[in-house]
Amino acid sequence: MPKSVRAASGQMVGGRSARRVPGDTTPSGRDRSASRWTSAAAIGAQQQLLHTFRAAPANSFKNQSEANASVLASDSALAAFLQGIHIKLTPERDRRFLCAIMTTYRTKAEKTPEKIGSIAKQLWERIRFNAGPPGRLLEETTPWVPMWQAASGAWLDLASAPFRRPRLTPWVGSRLSKQLASWGPTAFIGKPDFTVVCGERAAGRVSAWRNKSPTRAKKPPPNILVRTLMHSDHVPTALANPGDAYYLPVLHRWASPTEVLRMFGVPETAVLFTAIRDGPFYLSSAATVSCLGRAVHVGCAARALTIALEKIELPDGEVRYASACSGLDLFAVAMMERFGDRFRYVHAAEIRPSVKQALAATYAGQGLTDATVLVDATKISPLVGPSEIWTFGPPCEPFSRRNHARSEEKTLEAAHKLSLMLWYPRMWRPLIILVENVEEKEAIAVISAALLTLPGYAWTSITTNARDFSDMFRSRHLWIGVLQP
Repeated sequence: MPKSVRAASGQMVGGRSARRVPGDTTPSGRDRSASRWTSAAAIGAQQQLLHTFRAAPANSFKNQSEANASVLASDSALAAFLQGIHIKLTPERDRRFLCAIMTTYRTKAEKTPEKIGSIAKQLWERIRFNAGPPGRLLEETTPWVPMWQAASGAWLDLASAPFRRPRLTPWVGSRLSKQLASWGPTAFIGKPDFTVVCGERAAGRVSAWRNKSPTRAKKPPPNILVRTLMHSDHVPTALANPGDAYYLPVLHRWASPTEVLRMFGVPETAVLFTAIRDGPFYLSSAATVSCLGRAVHVGCAARALTIALEKIELPDGEVRYASACSGLDLFAVAMMERFGDRFRYVHAAEIRPSVKQALAATYAGQGLTDATVLVDATKISPLVGPSEIWTFGPPCEPFSRRNHARSEEKTLEAAHKLSLMLWYPRMWRPLIILVENVEEKEAIAVISAALLTLPGYAWTSITTNARDFSDMFRSRHLWIGVLQP
C-alpha cells in the first residue's frame, strides 16, 4: 500500500486508507444487510405520515412529531400505517424496503419505549433527507433555436380593434393611481405605448426603499428607481395576483386578455384566442389574466413536446391528450399547433367553476365536455380513459418566491396533494408526461422526487424562459417523461 508523505505545508498527503473492514456491521454500527431508503420509499412514507397527522380526529396530535411516534407505538398502529393509501401507491420493490425499515424502527421503539420520541424524530429526518431526487433526471443541454420571436410591443391590440370587455381603469383615489402620481408628471414622457408597470411589485420596491431611512417616508421615489419600475425592453413574469397585473401607464389602461395571450405566444388563430376575444365570456378580463398568470408559455411547452417526440414515436391517427390543474391550458395550444386535426382532448381537471366552464367550451370541438373536466384532480374518476400525452401544472404558489406567506407546512401539503394527483399516469400510463412549475429549488426537489416514483418512465428536465419567444421574462422548469418499452 502506498505510504503518505508530509508536504512542505506540514500536511500528510498521498497514500490510501486501510481496506474496507469486513463483517456484519459497519464501523458506525450499522447492519450491512439492512434495507436502505430509496427516493420512492421515502416519498411514500412521508406522504403517509402526513396523512396520518391530517386525517386524525381533532386534537389527536399536537404536531407531526406526535403523529410519527404514534405509528411506532404498537404493532397494530404500524400495520395500519403500512396499509395506507400512499404506501399502496409506492412501487412494489420500494414498498418492501419501506416495510422492512419501518419494522426496524418499530423494533427499536419496542426495546426502548422511553426513547420513542427521539426514534420517531430520527425516522422523520431520514425520510425527509431521502425524499429528494436521487439524480436519475437527465438535464437537457442541447442548444435551442427559438421557433419564433415577436418584436417588442407586438402584443399590443390595434387601436382600431380594442378588446370588447376591458378591465375598468383604476379610479383616481386607488392605490395604483396614487402610486403613479407620486412618480411625478414627467415620469412617462417619451416612453413607448407598450411600457408596463406591475403595481404590487413596484409598490414593494418603493416601500423597501423608504424603509431604509425614516427621512424617506413621504418623499417620492427618485428617478433612478422609477426608471427600474417601468418596463419597455421586456415584461416581467405574469402573476396570478390581479393587483399585480400589467398596467400600461402611457395608454392609461390595463393590458387586455388578448394582449397577455400574445405575450404567452398564443396565435390569433388558436381556438383559445378566439374564445377569449369573441366570447361567450365566462371570465372577466381580470380573471382571465389571473388564469394566464398560472400558465406555461406556448413556446416553452412546444420545446418540451419537441424533446419528447425525439425520444418516442406516437402511433398514427388521433393523439389523445389529457391534463390536470388545467387552467386555460396553454399546453393544449402547443399540442394543437403540432398535431392539428389529429388532436383530441379526452379529459382535464379544474377546480374553479368559471374556468372549468371556459375550458370545456373552448375545447368542445376537440372532444372535451363539462363531464370530462374533473373538479378534483386528486380523486380517481371512472369518467376518464387512456391518452398518449398527459400534462400537469401543479399550483406554484407554495414554491414561488413571490408568495411571501409560503411555509414548510404549506410546501409539505403541496407535496402531499401532488402525489395524489399522479393517480392518472399510474393507472393509464400515457406515453408522454409533461410537467411545468416555477424554477425554485423547493419545487424542483419536491416534484422531481414525486415523478421518480412513477415506474417505467425515463425523465429529462429543462429550464426554459419565455424571453426566447416574446417580450416576457418568465423562467420555468419542465419535466419530460417518456414511457419505456
